[in-house]
Amino acid sequence: MARVMIYEDSKEDLIERYEDLPRLHDVSVRSLDNRDWSVDEAPFRKAGFDLSKIRDYDPTEEIVGADIYFVDGLNGICFNILPRLPRERTFLNTGHHSIRESAKKQGYQILETTPEEAIQRVLKL
Repeated sequence: MARVMIYEDSKEDLIERYEDLPRLHDVSVRSLDNRDWSVDEAPFRKAGFDLSKIRDYDPTEEIVGADIYFVDGLNGICFNILPRLPRERTFLNTGHHSIRESAKKQGYQILETTPEEAIQRVLKL
């Protein structure tokens, strides 16, 4: 079981991309969405997310220790978060081509497999 931290701004993307992880790992989420995700808790519960581990992102908060980090493109805000995380255990997971290309040029890992495959690879380090 890995400790997983996800930075995401879309509850739909969170569930679609990571719905299998909470059943296998200790998953925490930092939300960068201004909407209150607790309004509709049913999709999170169905996907297995522990609602007490989904919190708003606070840029002044100390980085929570995890085995692996997944960061959405966050409309470019990812570039404020990525430098604070360990590169060998952090993956950018976004569909935005320009953000992916910029991250590659800066030496960040882009998620090219499933999140579970990335977790297994990192746990072997």
